[in-house]
Amino acid sequence: MILAWLTYTALVGVLVSGAAVLAERAMRAQGWPVRGVWVAALGLTAGLPVVSWLLPAAPAAAPLPALPGGYVMGSLPALSSGSGPSGGLEATELVLILWAVVSAAALFRVAVQSLRLRSRERGWPRRRVDGVEVRVSPATGPAAIGLVRGRVVVPEWALGLDDRRRRLLVLHEAEHVRAGDPRLVFGGLLLCALAPWHLPLWWQLARLRLAVEMDCDARVLRRVGDAHGYGALLVEVGQHRTRLALALAERSSMLERRIRRIAAGAAGRGTARALALGAAASLLLAVACETPGPMEATSPEPETPAPGAVRGAVLEDVLSEPTFTPMTDRPMLRNAHEVVAALKRNYPPLLREAGIGGTVNVWFLIDPEGAVRRVLVNRSSGREELDAAALATAREMRFSPGLLHGDPVPVWVALDITFETDAEAGDADDAAGAADARAPSSRRAARGEPLDPRGEPAA
Repeated sequence: MILAWLTYTALVGVLVSGAAVLAERAMRAQGWPVRGVWVAALGLTAGLPVVSWLLPAAPAAAPLPALPGGYVMGSLPALSSGSGPSGGLEATELVLILWAVVSAAALFRVAVQSLRLRSRERGWPRRRVDGVEVRVSPATGPAAIGLVRGRVVVPEWALGLDDRRRRLLVLHEAEHVRAGDPRLVFGGLLLCALAPWHLPLWWQLARLRLAVEMDCDARVLRRVGDAHGYGALLVEVGQHRTRLALALAERSSMLERRIRRIAAGAAGRGTARALALGAAASLLLAVACETPGPMEATSPEPETPAPGAVRGAVLEDVLSEPTFTPMTDRPMLRNAHEVVAALKRNYPPLLREAGIGGTVNVWFLIDPEGAVRRVLVNRSSGREELDAAALATAREMRFSPGLLHGDPVPVWVALDITFETDAEAGDADDAAGAADARAPSSRRAARGEPLDPRGEPAA
């Protein structure tokens, strides 16, 4: 499930990135600032998968009274939370551990770099340059830094520029501080550190940095109107490239795009083009929002059942409620290993730590392709938390289809799902042999043989 969720997260990131590119072009056609587009893109790329993970795909169905008829599969060993393979990590656990380790390393690196910068800054003298209070560093900058109180940093070599260029340089960094750009970029960096594997997020962060610089360039040029001198300053500062992301110095590709943007001048009012691009961006964003997450893809009750031949009843009738569904070959569980992991994952921690378990009998509607279409509580464990955990586990099960004389058909089956501690599982295993000797019918139920409405083996 975690791998499916990661794939879904990356897909959402790609779709949101495409929508953001179109939205950026639409806003540039109108001459509007665009950094907000990439702030929104980062938020949506990080937020939509979290919402998909946290919100239930569909409300749990109300428990039904025990119903006669149908075919009943008894509790299988694989469906007990105290059973199954142990001593090794599941793939999901390995992925989550690796994610946590890499994220912790990324966050640690960000923290160390921030502390180092803060430590170096204490040794930089303060000066007032062209009416702005700045910190003068030996080589770092020019840059705008600070999350709570923004500060301008200029290197010593910048003080040797002529008055016009020095004034433009300080004005640029002061504009970054005034707009709160350091906070925006730092927030994006934290998101990327929390999901370091998420390539669309890193790409969006790079686009945010470029948008922040271009928006700042536009604000400075509106104030001074010296495009030629400003472009020459960018080239000169680019020759002193240093380390900070919000400086005028950056990768040559980003610097080239900024210079080309300045040379092109202010954008015209391309209203029609902006509307077309905006409509395309909205459409792509809607696709991203409506893309079903892995939870939604596997758990909700379908509006339209899958097609298949049904003998004696149409599929719509079978869907309505648990009912007798004849078959000659019962469904078989295909993913027992994954179900054991789901049982352990869904077991409510408070109940597990308290040693409280229980058994929930769950109705399954299995379609002609073996997919679980509906799950309903047949007999409650007496605890709502365990009932909900059983339904969540049931939605992750995969079966072979039920067959009627060789044809796949939709069938209702009932299955016990047991939550028990490891100690309870051991006691149950010790008593299993004696119970089988005393109750032949139980052995037949455990093997999945059909039972009549009274719970006895069917003829």
